Amino acid sequence: MTLSKFIYILATILSINNAAFIVPLEDRAGDIVGFYPLPP
Repeated sequence: MTLSKFIYILATILSINNAAFIVPLEDRAGDIVGFYPLPP
């Protein structure tokens, strides 16, 4: 996911729900490889 798409999705979730979770994505070694916004 590109940064602009991440910000767009996060802003949309926040405008609708007034809250959002940002979940870190990890690889098998436990290193963070990205983030994903989720609605509450």
